[in-house]
Amino acid sequence: MTEDHIEALALERLEALRYSYAHGPTIAHDRQQPERVSHEQVVFSERLAGAVRRIEPKAAALALDQPHSFERTSTKAGASITVEKRVYL
Repeated sequence: MTEDHIEALALERLEALRYSYAHGPTIAHDRQQPERVSHEQVVFSERLAGAVRRIEPKAAALALDQPHSFERTSTKAGASITVEKRVYL
């Protein structure tokens, strides 16, 4: 079983659960339908906020106005860098 086969199975499962699929390059920051500002962005704030509003509208009214912290740790050439971002959804 190859990585491609596993990915295809995972995508099938997620689509059966009514998740939508978007090919990475299609939504890249430098394409026609950008959903991120760079390849390093892993949280799609607009998608996340929309999902929260859809799933829990009452909680969303409170939560989406509050700052949310995401911590990202990167290790390059033996050095560890931690960056904290405060995101408002």
